[in-house]
Amino acid sequence: MMPSKVIGTLRTNYLVSPIRYEGLQRIEDLEIPEDALREMVCNAIVHRDYLGTFIHMRIWDNRVELWNPGTLPSNLSVETLLEAHESQPRNKLIANAFYLAGFIESWGRGYEKIRADFEAEKLQLPIFEQVRGGFMATIKRERFIEIGNKKHVIDSTQKSTQKSTQKSSQKILDLMRDNPNITLVELALSLNMTRRSIDKKIKILKEQEKIRRVGPDRGGHWEVL
Repeated sequence: MMPSKVIGTLRTNYLVSPIRYEGLQRIEDLEIPEDALREMVCNAIVHRDYLGTFIHMRIWDNRVELWNPGTLPSNLSVETLLEAHESQPRNKLIANAFYLAGFIESWGRGYEKIRADFEAEKLQLPIFEQVRGGFMATIKRERFIEIGNKKHVIDSTQKSTQKSTQKSSQKILDLMRDNPNITLVELALSLNMTRRSIDKKIKILKEQEKIRRVGPDRGGHWEVL
């Protein structure tokens, strides 16, 4: 049915599923609690004003917005939604079909379930509000943001390492220009590096055709190209 297709599309194309392990078992939970997200999609369909426009879902880097036309009944407020309350579906036939299909566990408990799912995973509750003649749920993409922050740290570390490598390689070239007869041991001592590290950098510089060895290891010299 429609809710399953929506969740499937979100999982495949728009949302992320961070990988974690429990023992040897690989688990890829959706970044937003899947049951709670399905509940919100079902609520949008069941409570939509079908005389109005379409349901809108927008995916941003930091949030997901789900808006459906149709405001709350006059005796309900945004504050009371997350508490126990009587269900008042705008479209009873659709609500009954969703209930029989198992998408809705019991009428009136949907928002309690959403709260419980988000709290169980220690995520911020969605923001529910009546805007633009409809009802909107705004869900912060905390896990996606966290992944982005980690990637930024990794990228920064890689760039820093790359810059450090470039600097050390340039120093090797400078030392060879100043003293073509410099030995690997002298290079290591001058740059405070291990002989093994110097060997690796020399190999890379040769592959990049920035230097070449003229003559034998003993008695030869370096040429910077």
